[in-house]
Amino acid sequence: MDDKNLESISDIKIVSLVLIILSHCMFFFDDNPFFIYKGDVMSPSVSFVVRVLDAILVPGYVFCSGYLFALGQKGLGRSSLEVIKVRAKRLLIPYYLYGALWLVPLYTYFDINSFGRPDHSGYLDGYRTMILGQFSDHLWFLWMLFDVSVIFALLRIFIKKGQLVITGMLTLATALVVSLFLQDFPYFKVSQIAPYLITFFVGVCFSWYSEKTKSIPDKVCLATALGLLVIICLYVFYKPEHWAVKYVMNPAGALFEFFMIRSVVFAPFWKRYKNTAIYKYQADTQMEFYLLHMPVPILVFRLLNPYFGRMPWVCVFLDFVIVIFITAVLVQLKRWVTKPVMPFWNSFYEKDRIRKNGTK
Repeated sequence: MDDKNLESISDIKIVSLVLIILSHCMFFFDDNPFFIYKGDVMSPSVSFVVRVLDAILVPGYVFCSGYLFALGQKGLGRSSLEVIKVRAKRLLIPYYLYGALWLVPLYTYFDINSFGRPDHSGYLDGYRTMILGQFSDHLWFLWMLFDVSVIFALLRIFIKKGQLVITGMLTLATALVVSLFLQDFPYFKVSQIAPYLITFFVGVCFSWYSEKTKSIPDKVCLATALGLLVIICLYVFYKPEHWAVKYVMNPAGALFEFFMIRSVVFAPFWKRYKNTAIYKYQADTQMEFYLLHMPVPILVFRLLNPYFGRMPWVCVFLDFVIVIFITAVLVQLKRWVTKPVMPFWNSFYEKDRIRKNGTK
């Protein structure tokens, strides 16, 4: 592949999902209310890093989704209904499969407290809140991305015609409606989509003008990335509380990741890394790692905290290494167990692949 932009998009998705797992191992030393379990001490340095990552990683992945969505509209394209059906296949089916077979059983068995899950609830309450998108833990990302995709599926007629100004105005209007009137809506992660709508739209714009962005020199990309990083770090350091800040920070974080990867994507050291078995394994298993890694960080932290709870960075490092090892084992076990049904599962998506690529 000689397209720097597409190469960067592919790498961003891989890097983001690995670093999201790292950030989940850091939340125990930050005062983030979504993670109930905490270490013996809070760490300002861990908190700073995890908040920077929080402003970059998920927005970066959403940016990539917007970029690829717009790219698809330039090609064969699909109707709005077809787009929604495909996104439901790729996002909601994994949500409910992993929610039913992994999330609810483990969180109930180990009685893990989690946002949206009633304390000490049984399986019935667990499944009820999971089905409604209230208790989702790390799987919240799938519902959020589906919600965003539905909005842009409805806006695809403007995107297909290149009417990005109208698309942007409608995107901002939708984000404001969600922020002002749906912040207390508890179901299906609708309340969380506002800043990600803006980030998705930025990805759409970069895709539509990809021929121009391909020609940006690597040094300019690097300088832009560093400038955006400074802005993000200042934001995290001063902790502004205004609800609208994320409208700016999420796109800034996504663009930082895009320009940073874009500046090195063809550099010799990055090419060498991409030729390693580690990178190829990451590319092959990235989404499985994400879907299966929780609640492993919580369970490992419970074991580590009595011994390393007062050494935050040591605890984070050990937690991350152990989580990666355990998740790798889980991925292999999952592949072994599901091997008999994989031909059916692959054929389930084959029609989408043919439609997307235009080939058999």
